[in-house]
Amino acid sequence: MRKGTFSVENAKTHSSKHNSRELQPKYLIDSSKENYYELIISDDKFIAQAQKRYKEIVKQNMQKKQIPALIKETVLTIQEHQNENDIKSLFKKLNEEFGGHHLTELSIHRDEGYFLKDDIAYYPTKNILNKNGNWYICSNTDITKPKKEDFDTKVNINDFEKVFNYHAHAKFSMFDMNTGKTARMHKSQMSKRIKLVSDYLGLDYNPSVDRFVKKSVNQIKDEHLAIAREKEKTQQLHKQKKEQEELELSNTQSSFNSTNLNDFNINNTFNKKLFSNMVWTTTRHIKKTIKTSSNISFLENINQKQQARIKDLKQEVKALREELKNTGLKREDFKEVEDKNKELHKLIKNKDLSLSDLKNEIQNLKDKLQKKEESESNLQAYNTNLNKDIEALQEINEDLRDNINKLVQENENYENIVKELKEKSKAYYGLNESLKLQVNTLKMKINSIERQQTRGVKNGSYFNKEHLEPIPDTSHLKKKLKSKKY
Repeated sequence: MRKGTFSVENAKTHSSKHNSRELQPKYLIDSSKENYYELIISDDKFIAQAQKRYKEIVKQNMQKKQIPALIKETVLTIQEHQNENDIKSLFKKLNEEFGGHHLTELSIHRDEGYFLKDDIAYYPTKNILNKNGNWYICSNTDITKPKKEDFDTKVNINDFEKVFNYHAHAKFSMFDMNTGKTARMHKSQMSKRIKLVSDYLGLDYNPSVDRFVKKSVNQIKDEHLAIAREKEKTQQLHKQKKEQEELELSNTQSSFNSTNLNDFNINNTFNKKLFSNMVWTTTRHIKKTIKTSSNISFLENINQKQQARIKDLKQEVKALREELKNTGLKREDFKEVEDKNKELHKLIKNKDLSLSDLKNEIQNLKDKLQKKEESESNLQAYNTNLNKDIEALQEINEDLRDNINKLVQENENYENIVKELKEKSKAYYGLNESLKLQVNTLKMKINSIERQQTRGVKNGSYFNKEHLEPIPDTSHLKKKLKSKKY
């Protein structure tokens, strides 16, 4: 069962073009598959509405740093039969449970994945490439990052199995138009969200307890490719050795079959090397061609054929012995044939023992392969946990950004207050200068009046004899001047 995923990040500028297939990637494995795409509301329109609503409720402009975090995106693993209605229902449930999760864009891709052949995964653009409608692989498996010209071996893609990666791209926002606030999620809520998504879509949710190994998706994918290249090298070497051994076996059997035992001359040396080479080559061929349990049937077939062939040889040796007896020759004359018969029995026994050892070796290889698969499963679990931690850190980072934005806004408010105080201070300074000027004017008037009083005293009267008007008293002006502080 595939594992549920819900890894969240800020939406990228080019993601819509990828989701709608406006920019078609080169790693598709079947472009004839039908995808789904729906633009519910454009990013710019949603952001404009969110800014307007925020200002209406909060009574201030939304900070510029908040805008990039308004639109989120995630990739959801889905099953083959699931469609856009399942995803929309899922986001409605997420909104009811955690708030936010308002869909703005949705797409479902059914044309991505990889090819599989002989337990080797072939990822498009990584170790297999489509050039002008034909598929090519690299003959040189030592190249870790092949270029287009490195893919030089044409293959029949019908010999490969297509493994599809059914998934959905969802763009959404945690901003609530009703409250003007952004829904926040804690780490425990994120784990609960992934479990909810997995259960709703019928996927596996089994987070690993071990969180010490931190590897990205690309790192794990590169490891899988390295393993695939190693398997490919091993298979190529195995194929070459197999062809060589089959050639040797064929040559040996041809030589043996061309020999007629009835034509042997007892007085000549018996061709022991012919028998020895035939049995030795067959045994060596069996040992080296057995690598997996799929070759056991091949071994059994070879063993049965060789057992039948040896049985025929025994009959031929027996017939030859009777023929020698009928000729009247003594036992010493055909002792050489008897020795060869014993040698064949010995080789048969050794062959049986080798087969048993090879079966044990096959079982050991199976155990190693199982451990390797478990290790790959653990790596996938580690990657899931890494995505959870990344989501938690992203949410914490957003909280910190909001706090920073608030502090920036407060700082701007303080700066405005200081600016207003400076303007008031400047105005007070101008008023002070005006008052000083008035004071100087009053002082000049007082001095003028005092001089007039002095002249009046000398004349013996405070009155202006010409106009008969009293000279004004300036005592109140003096008190007024003393009461002002500068």
